[in-house]
Amino acid sequence: MKIKFSYRFLMNVVCNLFLSISFLGLARSEEAICKKEMCGVVVSGNPNIYRTVTETIRVYVRYADLVESATCNKQGINIAIGSKKRDNDPCKTYVEIIVTSDNSGEQRLFEQGEISLFGNVLGVKTLTAKLIIGIWSPPPKVEKFDMLFNNMSALTQVYTNQTYRIVIQWSGNVYNYILDADQNDFEFLYVKSNSSLNVDTFYVKFKNNLTLPKSFSTIRWKTQNEICNKGDYVFRLPKNYTITELTGLPELLDAGLNRKFGSIAAVCSGNNVAKVSTNRTTLDIVRAQIPEPSAGTPLVYQEINWPDIRWGVKNLGASTLTSFTVQLKDGNTLLQSQNVNGLGSGEEKLFTYVRPKSKKKLYRKFDCNPEQDVFIFSTTPRSESDLRMMEPYIWSDPEKFTIVIDVHNNVLESNELNNTRDY
Repeated sequence: MKIKFSYRFLMNVVCNLFLSISFLGLARSEEAICKKEMCGVVVSGNPNIYRTVTETIRVYVRYADLVESATCNKQGINIAIGSKKRDNDPCKTYVEIIVTSDNSGEQRLFEQGEISLFGNVLGVKTLTAKLIIGIWSPPPKVEKFDMLFNNMSALTQVYTNQTYRIVIQWSGNVYNYILDADQNDFEFLYVKSNSSLNVDTFYVKFKNNLTLPKSFSTIRWKTQNEICNKGDYVFRLPKNYTITELTGLPELLDAGLNRKFGSIAAVCSGNNVAKVSTNRTTLDIVRAQIPEPSAGTPLVYQEINWPDIRWGVKNLGASTLTSFTVQLKDGNTLLQSQNVNGLGSGEEKLFTYVRPKSKKKLYRKFDCNPEQDVFIFSTTPRSESDLRMMEPYIWSDPEKFTIVIDVHNNVLESNELNNTRDY
């Protein structure tokens, strides 16, 4: 028995066979992506997303209209298939993938994930294309804000030319942000960070070029990576502040330091000696305790009591009734602390620091005394008795004394940056 097939039947068999072979080839191939769009713009590199944020990525690739599912090799990344469009031009055929992420994966500042797009060809799950995405930790959020002045929360009036501390406790990863220096009303002096608590303390001054009075109600920061044109963030402060200029303030300064003992190398009658080094007023006090040498008595030795240190504080601004503390220090060692119960305009308070030792053995010499110099007597001890005899004279002042004014920042001054000085 002969079986006859019509021409149309044979052509259908051939076409179906051709399509099957074509689709089997498709099932084994991965297509090259023509382009990717996100937030309405073409992404030149890999698309970036934030964890906890949902983004839509449009992928232009051949057979995109056949894509039915997608997976990502990173935990916490879920993908749904959105709208599709088929076009005769393969590079105008697209599928939209809706990427939703959560924090169930390992928390890192940044990692990359691979998304695979799958179609369904003749009942076979087919890999259509792959793309890489960048996964960033969410931008930091302000959990707690405080602004301090003189270790107390600032009032609603804040002032230019004053130093404030802005304390921010963040949530999330805080390593990829910077405060926006251009958009904020303050300039940064420096910052201290406590990474274990996610707390940053910014020492700031409000800008001098502001139109005053000005409302201060927000702070702005930028992330170092910009996703979907979103890189700038704003936090509204828990209360509004008004920036203004404060006039008629006290201006506390140190009143100087006198009677410091020092020595410098000199030559007297061809011999190397040590000469007293101090200010002229103190030298006059010391010299007055030593008889003047003469041709008959060319060399005069004298034990003297070196005058006590005199130091203090003065107010060049408006009067203040606020009590404050001043200190005299040798490096980090406190030598003397004084409490001052307010200070009038132009007023000065002086204090005396008594050294543990004050005796010195000095001399004046007739033939090498052009500037009425005073020299320091010294000798090498040859016995314990010599050492005991010399012991009261063996002392020196610090290389530098430090005066600190308004130690605890109790007084609001016109200039807070000149309260420490070395002598």
